[in-house]
Amino acid sequence: YRTVMTRRGDYFVGLDQRCRIANSLSNAIFVSVHFNSAPREGASGIETYYYSRRSGSLASAVHRSVVRATGSEDRRVRARGFYVIRNTRCPAILVEGGFLTNRSEGARIAGSGTHRQRLADSIARGIRSRY
Repeated sequence: YRTVMTRRGDYFVGLDQRCRIANSLSNAIFVSVHFNSAPREGASGIETYYYSRRSGSLASAVHRSVVRATGSEDRRVRARGFYVIRNTRCPAILVEGGFLTNRSEGARIAGSGTHRQRLADSIARGIRSRY
């Protein structure tokens, strides 16, 4: 697979620009990777979102792979209208890879390159299982 990043460093790229990048590509999928936060420190786990029906099976495949690889709590696959998945023409999902506000999960995300690589590899495995 050829990967096109919407950014290569720690700077903001607007939501509309992210969608324009995805929409300019043919035969593509869009995967938006995030880390969650919550007022309740105990919140933890993996969530995956999709908007269009044709993105649902991709969301499910990636979600299963990430939950299996990380052993994190399964917070389910959900349909939502987040801007970047609603405004892309290709199949699009948004993966929440854990909660930075959870002390142990946040430490694993921020402090372990191995864990972040495990997340990336499991997202790729989920994509490969679907495409």
